[in-house]
Amino acid sequence: MDSRNGTVTIGPRTVPISELYYVTLTPELHTNGHKSYTGRSSRMGAIWIRGQNLAYLFDIRLIDSLFTRLILLNPLSPPAGFRTLRYIPLEGGVWKVQ
Repeated sequence: MDSRNGTVTIGPRTVPISELYYVTLTPELHTNGHKSYTGRSSRMGAIWIRGQNLAYLFDIRLIDSLFTRLILLNPLSPPAGFRTLRYIPLEGGVWKVQ
């Protein structure tokens, strides 16, 4: 992950990204930063789990999807109508829909 230049290297390939979200797992999973790389035509974004050497690449049109918001960005602060019952970082969780 090259956050300065907005690229992710996967083997011999370098993928430009237009959005980067920083996530940490301590004390619990939460988003603690966001960076946009303006002027990019790339539709790729990345969620970077700091301290884990792990990143998820996704089409940026999915950033507001329920999946992305619940599993990767804000599982403990779900959108209205959802209540977190159990969450295991990066594995999944159970939410009650009201």
